[in-house]
Amino acid sequence: GHGRSDPLDPSRSCLLLDDWEESPLTVGDLRDHKIQESSPFLGYLSACSTSANKVDRLVDEGIHLASAFQLAGFRHVIGTLWEVSDSHCVDVARVVYETIRAEGMTDKAVCRGLHLAIKALRD
Repeated sequence: GHGRSDPLDPSRSCLLLDDWEESPLTVGDLRDHKIQESSPFLGYLSACSTSANKVDRLVDEGIHLASAFQLAGFRHVIGTLWEVSDSHCVDVARVVYETIRAEGMTDKAVCRGLHLAIKALRD
């Protein structure tokens, strides 16, 4: 899905999943659910600007989809700070998930996978 936000209320920022029109997954939903109890391992948000805050009056606030996933209890969250091409998103995701598959679901594998993916993109 893609990220979408309401400039008047950052808690209404949401991911446009298949059922987004009837039941959007919002920052407020993440805040209100008891996700912390299950401690999900990884939230991967490859849509554009999932870590960006485009509301001028809230520019100093850390309110965005990626931070909402962290506050909700996800151990790791990967998001984007700016617009990125779909092909770059696919390349990064492939390297991250290949690294996790090869090394296991560990903190180190997530960090190494993202490092390798961004390094490959840079190079």
